[in-house]
Amino acid sequence: MNLLKTLTNPVYLKNLFRIKFEFKQPNKADILIYDNETTERGYTDIFFKNKNKISFFNRLEKINLFILFKSLLFRKFNSLKENYIYHFFNYVKPKIVYTSIDNNPAFYLLKFIFPKAIYLSDQNGMRDNIFYDFCKKQIKEKKKKYICDYYFVFGDYEKKRTKKIINGKILSLGNTKNNFFTIKKQKQKRIITYISSKIKLRPEMEKKIFTKLIKFCDKYKYKLYFLDRPGQNNKKLLEKIFKSSNWNYIKYKTNFTKYKILSQSKLIAFAHSTLGYEFLSRGSKCISFNNRHYNYSNLSKMNKMGKFWCSPDKYEIVEKKLLEILNYTDREWKKIIKLYSTKIMYYDKKNKNKKKIIYKILND
Repeated sequence: MNLLKTLTNPVYLKNLFRIKFEFKQPNKADILIYDNETTERGYTDIFFKNKNKISFFNRLEKINLFILFKSLLFRKFNSLKENYIYHFFNYVKPKIVYTSIDNNPAFYLLKFIFPKAIYLSDQNGMRDNIFYDFCKKQIKEKKKKYICDYYFVFGDYEKKRTKKIINGKILSLGNTKNNFFTIKKQKQKRIITYISSKIKLRPEMEKKIFTKLIKFCDKYKYKLYFLDRPGQNNKKLLEKIFKSSNWNYIKYKTNFTKYKILSQSKLIAFAHSTLGYEFLSRGSKCISFNNRHYNYSNLSKMNKMGKFWCSPDKYEIVEKKLLEILNYTDREWKKIIKLYSTKIMYYDKKNKNKKKIIYKILND
């Protein structure tokens, strides 16, 4: 889809008057942030807070008219969109093009448009097979593999999958936000916290899991928390579904609050949650009810039951697995973390290794 077609798309026409226009040519910068959502989600400041940087608004929230006119006059590519990207990048002349929106396949084609920069992609969430299947299909159609100079992925399983679709240095260095946030060791309370998988998106799965957690916590005298997704407030809906009073609804306003709540929990339960695997990497006791969703086939060859995961179908199985995890000694749990966590979610405290790579590029 070229730029003109994109602008006439009903979705963009609806927001046409919200688009901001720039008239002067973009400034030169060492760092180009691809997709402003990278900044909105807080990734840019972790690495580039006081650095010379500029954002490229690939969702058309902002259009540079100087670059647009130049793209119309001087055509290097058949696509107006590709011409716009080329001329914008060529004016900025970045050393690094960075994104945390790693599941946008368009990013991995930028090297073909402007090869002079170093491209860095930073995984922000767990990826299911839908993303990888789409990429494989597009690669087959275009007859060329995606390119990225450095791709920071969560762990070795993700690295293994990503190698099949992307050429570049793929490094298992964990989740940037999880690595960034440090919190003093919290005294654990008799609490089990369930991380929501979006109750409106997956209602049956949420009901199946949380109902069993209510029963378990009622039987074994644990407090139960339902941690909602950021920006959502499903308290009334949840109270209607789960009549029991033996649970508490939690809505957090800051990442610090979120990490503090979870750090105080004896056990963290989750299904579709990057955050759950983050806390597994930090050493917290966790139970996963949907590890198979992410195609981590090395986890006991897709068994429904493992060291920290099980199927939520039967209460007896859930109860047995919860008791098993809660009764692991610290030494036993550390062995489990060592065996699995680095493969799923590596913990690179303070992003030491990522920063080393980034700053080396900038200083060369």
